[in-house]
Amino acid sequence: MNQNMKTMKNTVVSFYQWRKTVMLVTPLDIFFILIMIGLFTATFVASFTSTKAPLALVGLKDHLLSLASRLQQFRGIDTEIERSKMESLINQVKTSCDEITISNDLKLRSALTAAYTQFCVATDNINDDAKTGWIKLKAASFGFGQPYFTGFPNEVENPVTL
Repeated sequence: MNQNMKTMKNTVVSFYQWRKTVMLVTPLDIFFILIMIGLFTATFVASFTSTKAPLALVGLKDHLLSLASRLQQFRGIDTEIERSKMESLINQVKTSCDEITISNDLKLRSALTAAYTQFCVATDNINDDAKTGWIKLKAASFGFGQPYFTGFPNEVENPVTL
């Protein structure tokens, strides 16, 4: 019986020694564990964060301001190409942004208003042959601005300067 107690005691002692060596955690280990948890968290958050929305908004604003600027400088514009570009940018914005984000962007509203105003002026001053393209361009900008901005196409308080 004494022999069994001794082997049992040795087994328990060896278990505690094993546990001490296996479960030994140094401050360096804790530091590396915290770094790994931080990297995992950052990767997880970055994977669910979309960067498409800001890029789509900036692309549409730049395109609208560019169009309005070119119209003010009386440069020739191919309305079909510009309309297709504008519609693709509008679709990108609609798919990557929610309604509140679009509605709260005053620079987008101002750029859209400036472009829409230039489209109206161009539509009034163009002969009948090219008027269809301008009407489609004007309708595309109006169709995007009307649901998102109340009172569109009225001017905003702080318009973007061209």
